[in-house]
Formats: sequence, structure tokens, C-alpha cells
Amino acid sequence: MGPEFRELRQAATDRELSENEVAQLLDAQRNGARVQQIRLLEQLESGNATIADLAPNSLDYFEQFCGPAPGDLTPEEYLGSILPEHRKHLLRRDLGRGIEICLIGALRDDLCPGTWFEEVNDDDLWEALEASQPQLDPFSLLGALDISIHRQYDERFRIFAEEAVAKLIDNQFPDPYGTDLYQILPALAQS
Repeated sequence: MGPEFRELRQAATDRELSENEVAQLLDAQRNGARVQQIRLLEQLESGNATIADLAPNSLDYFEQFCGPAPGDLTPEEYLGSILPEHRKHLLRRDLGRGIEICLIGALRDDLCPGTWFEEVNDDDLWEALEASQPQLDPFSLLGALDISIHRQYDERFRIFAEEAVAKLIDNQFPDPYGTDLYQILPALAQS
């Protein structure tokens, strides 16, 4: 469940929820991003995953995981203004969970989160960065490298940056899940 649903669940202890709020909570328990991810992992493990499982036909899923619907905005307008602000909001709301989303989605210069942490002290940022385990995939590692480059004065971030670069330029990026994911990605991109 996303942060907004945790807030609703917390609100339920303080007041009676509206019918709409109860419906949102029930829907999140059945179809939320985390539930979808668990289903996908089960399907991958059983060998029954399809393209539709990897990209659910649910705007709510993508809004929770990726960001608000773009509406009539062009991709450049959305990616350059709406999405960075959404991700900054996620970081303010929950640094640990927000950083995971920001790292995996740091695929453009304006989505790289390195400069978004001026208000966060080095220890808190380091703890959140370590907890997000960015070494597990190259996309998250690139986002973590961006953060580390902006914190070079701290030895932990400097060492992390050196190790990240070494891992990223290695010919064989290890697949910690043993799923051959990096062999599957080109096939998905061509679909």
C-alpha cells in the first residue's frame, strides 16, 4: 500500500472513514502496487508471467508506483516538471520508500535525485541509501551514484561512488535474483 493508504488506515483510528475511503482501502489491499508486485514475483517464479503481468492495465497502479497521470501534458512537460515534484514529495513523506522509487526511476538528468537532499543530513541519507539496496540493479545504482557524487565530501558516499562505477562498468552485472532479468529486458523492449 502506498503512503496515502497508510494515512487513511491511520485516520481510521481517529475517525470514522467515509464509504469512499473504505472502498479505497479495500481496493488497495486487493490491487495495490505492493500486491501487484507480489503477484508478479509469484508468476515469474512459476514461469507463467506475461507482458500484461509486467505492465498491469491499471492507471491507479501506475499513479502509485510512477506518478500522477500526465493528462494533456507533453512527455517533456511531465517528465521535466510534474514527475520530479511528485518524487520530491514522496521523499518528504517517507525518505526510505521514496528513495527506492527515485533511484529506480533516475533515468534522465532531471529525474536524478542527487540535488534533492539539501535538507537531509548525511547520516539519514546514508541510512536510507543503504536500506534501498541499490546494488541489486543497474538502474537504481545509477540513481544512487548520482546521490553519492553530490556527497563526495563524506567518505561513505565517496567510497560508494567508486564501487558503483566499478560495478556499472563490469561486463557482467550480477543478477541477484537469478532470473536472467537482463536477458529478458531486450525482448520486452522489442514487444
